[in-house]
Amino acid sequence: MQPALLPIFVGLFAVEQTADLLLIGLNLWRAHRARGVPEGLEGLVDPAIAERARAHALASGRVGLFRAAASAALTLTLLLSGLLPWIDLRLDPLFGADGTSHEFVLFLGLLSSIAWAVDLPFSAWDVLVVQRRFGLSVATPGGFLAARLKGWAVTVALGVPFLYAVHAIMTLGGEAWWLWLFGLLAALQVAMAWGWPTLVEPRLVPHRPLPPGALRDRVEALAVRGGLRPDAVLLVESARRGGLPNARLGGLWCPRLLLDDALLLRLGPEEVEAVVAHELGHHLHGHLAARLLGGLAGTLGLLVALTLALRWPPLCAAFGFAGPSPHAALALVSILGGAFASWLAPAQAWLSRRQELEADAEAARLTGRPEALGAALLDLAEDRLSNLWPHPWYVAWRLSHPPLLERLLALSDAPAGP
Repeated sequence: MQPALLPIFVGLFAVEQTADLLLIGLNLWRAHRARGVPEGLEGLVDPAIAERARAHALASGRVGLFRAAASAALTLTLLLSGLLPWIDLRLDPLFGADGTSHEFVLFLGLLSSIAWAVDLPFSAWDVLVVQRRFGLSVATPGGFLAARLKGWAVTVALGVPFLYAVHAIMTLGGEAWWLWLFGLLAALQVAMAWGWPTLVEPRLVPHRPLPPGALRDRVEALAVRGGLRPDAVLLVESARRGGLPNARLGGLWCPRLLLDDALLLRLGPEEVEAVVAHELGHHLHGHLAARLLGGLAGTLGLLVALTLALRWPPLCAAFGFAGPSPHAALALVSILGGAFASWLAPAQAWLSRRQELEADAEAARLTGRPEALGAALLDLAEDRLSNLWPHPWYVAWRLSHPPLLERLLALSDAPAGP
């Protein structure tokens, strides 16, 4: 049975990656054929803006296509070339029997570094060429590289101790190691969901209350109606950093609603109020908690797969490893698990799009002005040069937000008035 495992798993991975590339290709094909303003958006979108959005969709789509192809090629190379067991074999004599934790961390760190290095040129192409050409980024090559190196350094500083902790739990936790590890990962996910917007992010980017005035009074009154404290609405200083207008809800027990100051520069008062109401809709419907539970379910599924991989020696042997080990099993489950989990992507994307429509409907109810949110969506789509012609299959499989036209049509059916 063992010799058949390799072609089965690689074949499943190849099918998934081919489907992903075809979806990106269909999206590109639809944008390539598009001309003028899409039906249903006539009179709402300027033809010149629509053409810029189409050009941006083509340029960014090409980057995405080559990026996905490079990622698939890297994965197939790792699986088929024997590089993974070769690295494992070279690390074995370096640490000895007592150095398995070091081997675990170094092996997984090397794989992560390889993936980071392969993706770096495509990230640079996207940010420094495509996004700068369309005015969506002000990053310089030096600034881009510094930011990526800083991110890599932070990942190493946090990831290395974390990997040592994971290995300790896997080797010392007995038969229930996966349950102890799930507890650790769940605690970290909950801590990040609670602590990042309240403790970490304010120390990275300045946060402050909204400027006194009519808009602040209206927004704070709206926040109270949406179940938040008045002081939970904060302004994030992003405009001078070149950030695009955005708003987001963060936190669990004491949520904060964060508005980029660029949003206030771009939108009128009623539109800002509508965007705030949309984020409050996420809060009222419990979307943050639902997303956290979904993430925890995914973590549990990964650990179950990892447990099965460790108990099934033919899996590691099929890919050239001398035997099962925590780092080999985790690497294979991470690589191959994506091929299986990706088939759940349509359900995840549908749920996310449904949540966005629920938040839109709640915003219309809270403000009584669905047209204000529609105007805000049009302005923000113009700023981001959002793709106005996404292919329906691409939408169903990958998009977390409904297309602009779908959201506007849903808002047009929403009742006006409080």
